[in-house]
Amino acid sequence: MERVFAITKSTISENYLLLGINNGNGGSAIFRYYINTDGNAATGLKSETYKSTAYPIAGAEIVLELDASKNALTVFKYTAAGAIDPNFTSLGVLSAIGSYVPGDNSFIEVKIPISAATFDVCNSTTNGVITLAKYLSFSGGSINSAPCALKDIDFIIALNGIVSPDKTYCYGQDTKTTLTLSGQLGNVVRWESSTDILFPLATTTSISNITASYDTPANLTTTTYFRAVINSILCQNITLKSQPATITINPATPAPSVTASVVYCLNATASQLTATGTNLLWYTVATNGTGNTTAPTPLTTTAGSTTYYVSQTITANGISCVGPRSPIVVT
Repeated sequence: MERVFAITKSTISENYLLLGINNGNGGSAIFRYYINTDGNAATGLKSETYKSTAYPIAGAEIVLELDASKNALTVFKYTAAGAIDPNFTSLGVLSAIGSYVPGDNSFIEVKIPISAATFDVCNSTTNGVITLAKYLSFSGGSINSAPCALKDIDFIIALNGIVSPDKTYCYGQDTKTTLTLSGQLGNVVRWESSTDILFPLATTTSISNITASYDTPANLTTTTYFRAVINSILCQNITLKSQPATITINPATPAPSVTASVVYCLNATASQLTATGTNLLWYTVATNGTGNTTAPTPLTTTAGSTTYYVSQTITANGISCVGPRSPIVVT
């Protein structure tokens, strides 16, 4: 599998999920796609056995089996206990061979109506989130053939929309970020923020904003999550929450530890200054200036005092944060 695309669509008569999968393999392969709709790896189909080998599935409620050569789609629904649901009908679930790369027949589109029979977002325990979790492929055009590979996909589909982007800042930086909601089926009634990803009532702040974008405060000092609350067209009288964006604030970088005062006799032999820290930068000024990774060696040919400065840089969550400077007075 090379690419996965997902988008929600709405017409006068129906709402549906359009799933596009670029398998990177046309030919006669058969693919089984395992979809976790309740977020629980312990419910639904947990494993399957082919050619005496057990393949862990990790909790799929919906399985799409597609013969790429024939454009033949079979849809299975599993109960929480892992049995095939005998009352399930796949009416309305359709597939088509696309042409993401013309002529290779490897791009597959699957149309899945959003309803109680497939993805019941109105009663979902995952707040409208489904996960295309794994796929198993077979060569030879039959599931009785030897499986080629069981692969993790872990592709998240948020039917209530997704807020993006996620951003990371150093402590004390301007944290103003324009967030955008996309993929929602409904209107925004408000936004919410919380310092807890679970958005408990005690830490959740309601934000008066009914648009699909929001500018975060510029002075955030702790990691904060932002989401939109949707008056969904899928569920009457029910509000649904989007997938949140995360604004990560790295901890403040401390100043390095130093010996604040160093004394030499006139014309004595001096040693390089030292400090304890990570990725040290040395300066001759308290602010601004360009840091040097090489520690200076003080001159002792003239009486008087000179102040040197040193900072450290700590990298976390993909960004480097420079801390305050510690002074060292050499006399």
